Amino acid sequence: MSRKSMGGRLLASALLMLAGWPARSQNFVIRKAPLSPRYQTWLAKGKPRGVPGAGGGTKEGGQRIRGFIPAPMDLSHVHGPIFSADLADTVFPAFYDLRATGMVTPVKDQGQYGTCWTFACTGSLESSLLKAGTGVFDLSEWDLAYFAYVPFNHSLLTAFTPGPAQYGEDPIFDQGGNDWMSTAILARGTGAVNEKACPYQPGYYRPEPRPAGDLPNGKEETSVQLKRALYLFNSDSPSNAADLKYAITHFGPAVISMDWEDQYFDVDQNTYRDTVATEFDLNHEVCIVGWNDHFETCRFPKSNRPAHPGAWIVRNSWSRYWGHGGYFYLSYDSPMFDGTVFLGAQETSHRIHQYDPLGWCDSIGLGTDTATCANVFQAGDEEKITAVSFYAGTAGTSYEIDVRPGITGDPGTGFIGLAPQQGSFRAPGYHTVRMANPVTVAKGGSFAVVVKLTTPGYVYPVPVQDLIEGYSESSVSEHGRSFVSPDGVTWRDLSPDCTGPIVCVKALAETVD
Repeated sequence: MSRKSMGGRLLASALLMLAGWPARSQNFVIRKAPLSPRYQTWLAKGKPRGVPGAGGGTKEGGQRIRGFIPAPMDLSHVHGPIFSADLADTVFPAFYDLRATGMVTPVKDQGQYGTCWTFACTGSLESSLLKAGTGVFDLSEWDLAYFAYVPFNHSLLTAFTPGPAQYGEDPIFDQGGNDWMSTAILARGTGAVNEKACPYQPGYYRPEPRPAGDLPNGKEETSVQLKRALYLFNSDSPSNAADLKYAITHFGPAVISMDWEDQYFDVDQNTYRDTVATEFDLNHEVCIVGWNDHFETCRFPKSNRPAHPGAWIVRNSWSRYWGHGGYFYLSYDSPMFDGTVFLGAQETSHRIHQYDPLGWCDSIGLGTDTATCANVFQAGDEEKITAVSFYAGTAGTSYEIDVRPGITGDPGTGFIGLAPQQGSFRAPGYHTVRMANPVTVAKGGSFAVVVKLTTPGYVYPVPVQDLIEGYSESSVSEHGRSFVSPDGVTWRDLSPDCTGPIVCVKALAETVD
């Protein structure tokens, strides 16, 4: 299916200062979650994007650009154990390496662009597809990086906010990114496309404007559809190691954020140990593909040697000629952040109804860890709603999904048929739920996707797209689209004057023949 014809009804939202937003006719107050401290620090520093290093840890010199920038939502409450029910009876081997099982794709090279985040995402996604037996894929990092900062199909899908390019920087490919940007771009149907359809360009800066054929045109066929992005932790701790090992063995490589500084890399043993990095120092994304509990401490320099053995096996995106065939060994006592696993499936004929092309930017709540949210969409043809996708803010998030056709106003005006479909997620992140009983919507008819969310211990259960400085400033909203409710009966339009947030809920549909 061409991404140009995916048929989503796409609007975005703008930020309304919701903290303490006074109730009108409804007796409840909507509160907005605070932004991430690391994001606020990044703003205060002038929004740095891509950090060149003297040699990038190579013997021969040259420059390496990283490319991680923080997301605005605060997920500091996310920590392990995530898979506690499964971990109780799990004994992990002392050594595990996905390379030994043939479950990783070849190492690639991001060249001189700040695109590490796209290589980390596709590396996880490609290998998870391989591990799941779906097939062998080579996905385009170039396409993913481009449509993060360039509107897709003439502004139908808006772009993230680019920063000004400094001298020698590329105005698109040095902007940087993170896991949630990758998730938003892929979840909305912009990719993933095959590498052959949109090949990565050599790591040399090109003149502006770029030559014809150098950039994606938006007509590339989507070959893989993102189904889930499992978020394991905000910052690692001893309890997160088991979750990380479980995810790697069951799903595939996990993306992590880290602070790369050349001084901590040993080019002879390909080891890295940095025990002082904090969440405010992050600049790079890589994939963990395994571990070695017995990795010898003598492999690290005498001046920077851990007290105990053990290292993660990490895939970088600086070519197979860098490090140990493109890999390095990260000491167990080096801090890691933002563990994420990307899972997908081969593209289907789904039409995506959505208003959140920039994805999860922040969260809102009504004072408790439970709230009901909804988006109202309009069908083009006669359609069958076969799946619903949305984000979960905590481990153990529970949900109830109700698809209501016949909407004439707010979500309460629709037809309520079968009992809501219920379930829960072990891991936070992006999820796609297949409808046990697909709902048919008449041609041109309006319908609501209603999702009740409970996020244990977290009082901002509803993920939303907001207008946020330096990140999602292209976000816009429209009256009568996104709603929130404390009980599923009394509803509040989030954008009564087109200045509010947008609920991150999508409907996946198939045309009825």
